[in-house]
Amino acid sequence: MNCLALAPVLAILVACAAQPEQKVSDATSPPCEMVYKVGSHLPTRDCSPPQSEAERQRTIDALRESTKVGAKPAGGGG
Repeated sequence: MNCLALAPVLAILVACAAQPEQKVSDATSPPCEMVYKVGSHLPTRDCSPPQSEAERQRTIDALRESTKVGAKPAGGGG
């Protein structure tokens, strides 16, 4: 019976004693940011390397081209 009373106290003490991990980031690793994905309320960590302005602009242009209104679907139709 005495052990049952000590179990919750011991669990609290163990949880409080745990130290969070601290990661040392070096200059070669890309900066990470927390990103919320569409349809989720849970953030995920994105550690992708940063894009140059030219790469970012090419990506935006390619997406705009692929989603243009009035673009004909592939495969034709006849």
